[in-house]
Amino acid sequence: MHVLFFVNCVTAACRARRNNARYDDPAGRKTALLLADYLVALGHSVEIFSPSYAKMRDGAWSEEPAAGVRVWHAPTFALGRWAPLRQKQAAAHFRRRVRQHAGRKDVLVLGLNYHDEYAAAMLCAHACGLKTVIVYRDGIFLDPEWQTPRGLAHERAVYAAVDACLVANTGLSDRVQAVSGRTIPSLLQPALVDLRLLAQHRNDPAPGCQRILYTGNFGHEQGFAQLCQWIEHLPPELELDITGRGEKDEVVVLQKLLVNHSNARYHGFLADTAFEKIFSSADACLLLHNPDSPYFHTQFPSKFYDYLSRNKRIVTAPDTRLDSFRHLPHLIVVEDFPRGLASLLALLRRTPPPTAAGVLALAEELRQQLGDFLGRI
Repeated sequence: MHVLFFVNCVTAACRARRNNARYDDPAGRKTALLLADYLVALGHSVEIFSPSYAKMRDGAWSEEPAAGVRVWHAPTFALGRWAPLRQKQAAAHFRRRVRQHAGRKDVLVLGLNYHDEYAAAMLCAHACGLKTVIVYRDGIFLDPEWQTPRGLAHERAVYAAVDACLVANTGLSDRVQAVSGRTIPSLLQPALVDLRLLAQHRNDPAPGCQRILYTGNFGHEQGFAQLCQWIEHLPPELELDITGRGEKDEVVVLQKLLVNHSNARYHGFLADTAFEKIFSSADACLLLHNPDSPYFHTQFPSKFYDYLSRNKRIVTAPDTRLDSFRHLPHLIVVEDFPRGLASLLALLRRTPPPTAAGVLALAEELRQQLGDFLGRI
């Protein structure tokens, strides 16, 4: 089968042609390239079409980041406040690509979430008689700009054109059914293991029991209140390094809190080299969540798979979304949080070091689930 995947995939080769890092969507790129790897392993070929905002004079150009995978970058010229024009240009480019495959039974169209430009591809594919799958990673319908009559109408139109869903959380499949009024086949696949990254780290030395690392942005929705509890209750013999960005007010609160906790440090956003250095020295990685956030029921902490791919231990407070992974030695759940942090060091010491075997088994399970699901479509 030939798969057309419409998703933001700004690559290093694209940035070399134009400094368009501000249009980058790292999560989208990671989803696109990892999913493409798994599809190729299943015997399919993949073309990724990205609204990469490359220079118009280059026209649409492509690269081949891996065998069986080709990434096409859609050209645009609009800047700044003309973002809607960029989206329309990308959407038009996507529709032309879809029409080239009209009527084919061996073509499957994937679109990330239901952003305007990706939705254009799925709606066009549906009209051309092609099978369509929405790769649904988060509840964008909760964002204020989508909570309008126009946003709901757009959402309904996309669901009407979708044959199946790959969802990160069952809350997303529930949303599709509630809004569309029909049951659409869905596969719960929160994320994918990066097998290339795992190969690099599967033989890393066994971790110690001292340094914990939090990576990524932090805010109310991501569990900032929980991060503060980790800092306040972390035993003095453990260290916590924090990277990433937060809202200005939250950074101020964080820095004030750190004054009285010398075993926790905030590094801000780090360049790649500095980030890799601090990541390699970490004995475990921290996952946060906010169970009171509506996004909790529509998302999955994709960093969980990032950490698994690096063969890292993962420490977290109880999170129902992770219950099915408790068999993995990588996952260390601090019960009775935050009081349970007092015994975290003992918990780390008696937990066996992580091995790649369990992660490889998980990757194979994900591959089989994806193959069976696409086969049914």
